Amino acid sequence: MRSAAAPGARTVGVVVLATLLAVAAGTGRGIAQESTPTPAPSPTPVVIPVPEIASAAEETTAWRRTIESTLQPTADVQAIDVALTERGTRIEGRLRDHIAALEAGPALRALVNMTAAWQNERLTLTRWTQTLTTHATISNGRSRSSRHGPAAGTPRSSRRARRTRRPR
Repeated sequence: MRSAAAPGARTVGVVVLATLLAVAAGTGRGIAQESTPTPAPSPTPVVIPVPEIASAAEETTAWRRTIESTLQPTADVQAIDVALTERGTRIEGRLRDHIAALEAGPALRALVNMTAAWQNERLTLTRWTQTLTTHATISNGRSRSSRHGPAAGTPRSSRRARRTRRPR
């Protein structure tokens, strides 16, 4: 059985449903519109004068040459580099010999000789380490001081600084 209020309730239900559908459809269009990005305006390109590029390239080349010349290895470092491979081969051979001698149960005199040989190697390697550490420390200091490019007080950089301070 149907009541007399049913047709009015049905009308209200249809209106509510239609409103919800309209809101949902409007929201969907709003989401779709928001998801499409608007193209950003293209930035104005910065114009760099060609003479500045050329002078900066010359300064950079000179700076690179200065760094390369200050970071060259010293004669001591080069001598260590040359002797290192030969020394490593000799140490490996001595180690094999000493291991074999120790397994055979050497006399006390042989142990003294082995100890002296290893102490001599240790002394040489310690001196090499000190030389390489000194060279690395000096090279690091040079590279840090020259890392910032040409000196700030050079005439060219002073002219550039004056040029950039001028109102345009």
